[in-house]
Amino acid sequence: MLKLHAFSRGQHKGFTIVEVLLVVVVVGILAGIILVAYNGVQDRSRASVAQTDLNGAKKRLGLYQARNGKYPTTFQQLVDANMHFSKSVYEVNTPGKGNMYYCYNTATGQFALGARTVGSATGLIITSSSNIKSVSGSIITANYVCTTIGLTSSSDANATTFQGLETGTANWRDWVQS
Repeated sequence: MLKLHAFSRGQHKGFTIVEVLLVVVVVGILAGIILVAYNGVQDRSRASVAQTDLNGAKKRLGLYQARNGKYPTTFQQLVDANMHFSKSVYEVNTPGKGNMYYCYNTATGQFALGARTVGSATGLIITSSSNIKSVSGSIITANYVCTTIGLTSSSDANATTFQGLETGTANWRDWVQS
């Protein structure tokens, strides 16, 4: 009869340090892959919600324009446009940056809305004359949003600009309703 003997170093049973380290490395690699995939799914989900928000805002601004003959040019008019945003998907507390901008060109009568999602992962911009465009989140500023409707900057004499969030705080302005 043939007997099989397992290799063993004396009477010691267990794992060597190399085997334990190998398992730790493999588990770490798998956890890293899962984390990256999860973050990617979250970023895409936030971008999708922001796209829905901006499309809804464009419709609300269109209704406002139909009732009043022009898009909002004052803070109160912007509040009255009754736009709704899912605040949890937008960047907050980034020093020196807001997360959402409305710009109106008084010369052409066009508007632009720009938004940046959490972690500046995605930047989105929509104008009165175009559909949503996805850009790098880091470039969404008041100046950038205003240039998309033919202004030189947010300081242009024909620009009326409003931020959705007080810069560097988590205080939302009233026109960005939940």
